[in-house]
Amino acid sequence: MIKNLLTTGLGMLFLCSALPQNKMSQTLPDAVLMPFSANPPASAGSSIHIGNDLLSAGNKVVGLNESGDTLFLGSVRGHRLHGTWKSWYQGAWYLDSGRLEHSIPDGVWKSWYPNGQLRSIRTYDAFKLGMIKNELRRRHAKNTMYVITDLAKNDPAAAYRLLTPAYSFNNAGPEQHAPVITSLKDRADYNATGNHSAYLPPFSECLHHGLYMNFYPDGATKDSGYYKNGVRDGIWEEWIDDGAIRSSGVYKRGVRRNEWRYFSRDGKLLYLLLYNQQGKVKDRIQLR
Repeated sequence: MIKNLLTTGLGMLFLCSALPQNKMSQTLPDAVLMPFSANPPASAGSSIHIGNDLLSAGNKVVGLNESGDTLFLGSVRGHRLHGTWKSWYQGAWYLDSGRLEHSIPDGVWKSWYPNGQLRSIRTYDAFKLGMIKNELRRRHAKNTMYVITDLAKNDPAAAYRLLTPAYSFNNAGPEQHAPVITSLKDRADYNATGNHSAYLPPFSECLHHGLYMNFYPDGATKDSGYYKNGVRDGIWEEWIDDGAIRSSGVYKRGVRRNEWRYFSRDGKLLYLLLYNQQGKVKDRIQLR
């Protein structure tokens, strides 16, 4: 069982949760507090508006539904979400939870389906987001550190999209494009109905760095892998909704590399795809 948990990534999450959380406080780079620049797409960096009517005593922000039940509860600093965040569906099930630094998610972020099953796990790094945004301002320099900066040299829109939650939350299911909603209360109301395939988190910028998982509504794992500095990096696995593995392989600096395996619904290996260092298929080996 432990071996299977480690394979899917859940084991690593549980192990990390069990360790003492003594992370030293880091001062975020100034770029985290600044809007996107260098001609990003129109939707990137749109700030989430926190209405004055939501602010309560003790630097808390609270949202209620028409019945007076709590829809969300968060902490604020300087009119930005800063600290823990939790929200609920109208039926009182958890909807999402996590922590933010100046409206930027930091650490593990979880969301749930209306039936109470875990929907997704993301891991974010607010400090690294600031570092990458700083480098994006000088993306045409000869020496750069991050894959996203290299991408921005030729395709700024694609690079900046990787720094938005729409990149990972709104591309599943028939509802391909979620509405643009900048009000925190309206976002919470949109999510709380449970009638939409898209999920709108309470932030507009983020950087994936760490464990990344999606689940089917029945709780089965949909896909699992890791991000490093905003792009996929490491082992990645995908499953069919009945629990059978669909594919497995490795990402390196955001592109598929080496051998990827593809399986039938009954678990038999069907074929291999071999990728070069640029992430292009160089060969296909049919096995069945």
